[in-house]
Amino acid sequence: GEEWLMRKTGAYMPGVYEVIVATVKPIVLTDRRAIHLRALRTFTDEYGVQRRAGEEWLLTIKECETHIQDVHEEVGCFFFVGYCQILQALSLKT
Repeated sequence: GEEWLMRKTGAYMPGVYEVIVATVKPIVLTDRRAIHLRALRTFTDEYGVQRRAGEEWLLTIKECETHIQDVHEEVGCFFFVGYCQILQALSLKT
């Protein structure tokens, strides 16, 4: 059957032939936390980007602070972004 995600705020009364499959909670992104997503089929995502089936991308806080997984997306894993400090830079002379 067909699946869709209701993004409107408020109560939703399903129709006679509709079944609520799941209630989805948002994924919180931070400057150190990102998520890896994969498109299950070709669609245009919530941010207006055309995604092709099988395409994978990384969603960071630069795009949004919270993300609600779409029915056409699969969450691969979470990435924890770290920072490094360069203590001594090497000079390569040729």
